[in-house]
Amino acid sequence: MMRKPVIIPVPYEKTTSYGKGAKNGPSAIISALKYVEDYDIEENRIIDKASVKILPALKNLNTYQKLSDEIDKVTKKVLTSVGLPIYLGGEHTITTPIIAAIKKQHSDFTVLHLDAHSDLRDTYSGTKHSHACVMRRVYEMNVPIVSAGIRSQSGEESKFIADVGANGCSPLCISYAHDIHKDKNWIEKAVKNLSKNFYLSFDVDVFDPSIVRATGTPEPGGLSWQQIVDLLTAVKEAKKHLLAMDMVELAPVISDHASDFTCAKLLHKIFALFDK
Repeated sequence: MMRKPVIIPVPYEKTTSYGKGAKNGPSAIISALKYVEDYDIEENRIIDKASVKILPALKNLNTYQKLSDEIDKVTKKVLTSVGLPIYLGGEHTITTPIIAAIKKQHSDFTVLHLDAHSDLRDTYSGTKHSHACVMRRVYEMNVPIVSAGIRSQSGEESKFIADVGANGCSPLCISYAHDIHKDKNWIEKAVKNLSKNFYLSFDVDVFDPSIVRATGTPEPGGLSWQQIVDLLTAVKEAKKHLLAMDMVELAPVISDHASDFTCAKLLHKIFALFDK
């Protein structure tokens, strides 16, 4: 059964620690998406963008509890209608309540986490519900994580990773950016660690800043457009099933249309690969 994408704007921004503006990310991506060509050359598909449902932005997200409640309600509604939920943030914190909501409907899946940062701190700036802690909370929900593009982490996170073991036998598998740039087989290794069902958590700072600059904490040494597309294409060819996804941490800048458009173009590419 074909699932139609349902875009859910989640303009939540409470814990961003450097550059601000992630709350404006959803509207910037939606605006840019209008100008992405309907036809995908590589997939030889025309995407009917008019059929992509865009829900009103979630409102009154003034506390983490309110964020959780609103996400839980909308997730149940979209999954019941056999839609493909696409959450646009906002900061990465939104992923934790999304995963909790998805778990109510699906018991067995892996999170494919594309990001510059490990996001495995236990707390950050006095809260466990920070963008810097999101994958630690997902890990605690016993959901396996496959991370790729990581190139920044704290000593605390490094110790945690060493303690749990980030390898193929662990619920935590990490492909660091510096290894990816030297390893021709990194995509095969990442795909092998995904279960049949997966959730995509896409922090736009996984891109090198030469590609996407408009994000709160841009890190040099990131992944290219083609590396990310090649990974997602390999996931599709391995017949993995996308349950839902988020795209987070775009902090749009008026003079930088390229960042907004690149994020919208990637979203369009994901439609071409997975909404069937």
